[in-house]
Amino acid sequence: MHHPGVSTWFSGVAALILVGCGDNNQTATTRLDGSAPATRDGAVDAGGAAGSSDGPSDAGMIAANRLERRDFSPQLVEQLKVKSGFRIDAIATGVMDARMLAVGPDGSTYVTVPMMSQVLRLHDANGDGTFDMAERSVVASMMDSPALEGVHGITFHEGRVYLAAIKSVVAARVMANGTLAEFQVLVSDLPDGGQHPNRTIGVGPDGLLYVSVGSDCNGCPESNSEHASILRFNLDGTAASNPAIPQHPMVARNPMAKVSPRVWTTGLRNTLGFDWHPVTHELWGVDQGTDGLGADFPPEELNHLVGGRSYGWPYCWGPQLVDPTADDPSQMMRKQQYCPMTEPYLAGVQAHSSPIAFVFYRGGQFPAEFTHDAFLVLRGSWEREVPVGYKVVRIHFANGMPAPPPGGNVNDVGEDFVTGFLIENGKAYFGRIAGLAIDATGAMLISDDTNGVIYRVTAASAAADGGAGATVDGGAPTATR
Repeated sequence: MHHPGVSTWFSGVAALILVGCGDNNQTATTRLDGSAPATRDGAVDAGGAAGSSDGPSDAGMIAANRLERRDFSPQLVEQLKVKSGFRIDAIATGVMDARMLAVGPDGSTYVTVPMMSQVLRLHDANGDGTFDMAERSVVASMMDSPALEGVHGITFHEGRVYLAAIKSVVAARVMANGTLAEFQVLVSDLPDGGQHPNRTIGVGPDGLLYVSVGSDCNGCPESNSEHASILRFNLDGTAASNPAIPQHPMVARNPMAKVSPRVWTTGLRNTLGFDWHPVTHELWGVDQGTDGLGADFPPEELNHLVGGRSYGWPYCWGPQLVDPTADDPSQMMRKQQYCPMTEPYLAGVQAHSSPIAFVFYRGGQFPAEFTHDAFLVLRGSWEREVPVGYKVVRIHFANGMPAPPPGGNVNDVGEDFVTGFLIENGKAYFGRIAGLAIDATGAMLISDDTNGVIYRVTAASAAADGGAGATVDGGAPTATR
């Protein structure tokens, strides 16, 4: 899908990418570059740590910088920086492997914990602005349903919660006290996890369930048409009425291949973060690019997601560019033929930043200029000599499309919103963030699954006075408790 209103803005992206090849110290895409390292989301690297499974095969292409993890401390939180006019507080610690966040009907915060196959409810009963140990409870686990193994995705809709695990989608009723009951397995046969076992889930404006299923490899032809795709279901778990995808990568290899009727859009290596624009109701997501092709290649992709389309992986990336390392789909279909039939990205994000959560702002607390802007978690690189990511980025939207932020450079797609998790001159980090949600007050919640911390970002005018803590753009300290 081409967007004339932004084509000139992004016309220089491909050239920038090509010029940047081989230079680890340059950002080659439109500037959503980052500042930090460690492993990618959801798989296992050569050393056994959570991250990418590409391992030593990339060693000759990227000088890996394995950062050291530092334990959380209030002193380290003081190094965090947020955009001027905001403050950041650590409101819960010890929530290990805190991943995706969602806010329930009563305003409670729910967080998935895949390593424990659990969902936690965090409820500030005493109103002190933090989630004390007594205010945390397990509301879902494999005791409720064995299908919740590795539960990762979470969303609420009309009094029910929908949970996405490795192989399953499970629904439950939300009780008045915030607990969950009447668990029901809606889908039990999602594709195997492979390299990307973490699923995310959302209910669209059309009232249908969308489930992201990543690829089972770094860069390869998939044998299951549901891998590297977003699936769409009715709320009862049956396949929705999805459009055909004539450009599906499997069809490019074999015109007789059968594509699952549950596939809504495809050619997406691992689009964990996706959300619908609050006004246009169109779906946007950020895809993780292939590893092992260099420090700046390929970019992570901001995509306008449309049903019945292919976004190119594993044969193409960015603005329909051919991946030189991929084989042709078949002798009858060359990459150079196939890629022009796929969808180009709308903007590039610095390679290896590892985008996770992506959320449009629907709250009322932030200044009006942030209304309907998107926020993106960049978890951070693991295989790059100069680390990137480790931050939250704001992506400004105007008239339903990404645009330079007010006062920003015309070439900027986004701007830093929360930074500072990378420390010691890029040699260590004390947080790898993952989840993002907007709570009932309009504040932003951020999860760090490495040190088990939940952060809250508030507009300075809405925050309580007092305390010492994180620096706001180098200015006065803000509270961390």
